[in-house]
Amino acid sequence: MSSVNCSVTAGYTFVFDADGKFLITLERLNLLGLPAVTVNLAGAVAAADIVAGAVSAAKLADAVADQLFTAVATVGTDAGTTISVAIQVKDCQGNNLAQSTVLDVWLHDAAGAYTPSATATTSSAIDGTKGYILIAIGNGTAGRYVTDSTGLLTIIFTQAGNLTRYLSVGVQGKVVNGSGALIFTT
Repeated sequence: MSSVNCSVTAGYTFVFDADGKFLITLERLNLLGLPAVTVNLAGAVAAADIVAGAVSAAKLADAVADQLFTAVATVGTDAGTTISVAIQVKDCQGNNLAQSTVLDVWLHDAAGAYTPSATATTSSAIDGTKGYILIAIGNGTAGRYVTDSTGLLTIIFTQAGNLTRYLSVGVQGKVVNGSGALIFTT
């Protein structure tokens, strides 16, 4: 059995829930303030992996940032009856998140009004190389999508006639982005 002795600063622990969300628990480490703790490393970590610099504040910050992310939507120009919207998932440091991510996306009638449009007649499609749809709701005006492996999703909205809609994006159960207007003029 391998083990290592190390100093542990008193503090909270964290876990990931079933949805992959980062949670701080009520459990605390080293409440007694003991100067050293012995950790059993059998089969978990090779002693050679524990070296100066193996864990740094920057590496820990990057790992945490990859669990706390947002999305940025960029609305393209009206191309007749279609408007393309690119949605890029980013970590909380502003870096593109290089992993597939589930997003909730919906259209609504007014900026800042997150109620899905009840009168929307818009339909949507996916750029097949930039993510895919899991669930379509209504006439393509809302749905749950998965980004590609670079965190990018491109949705192509189609609308015949003059119409203005706004787009919202939800990540990890939170509304993280409201777009500019999608203005269809045909």
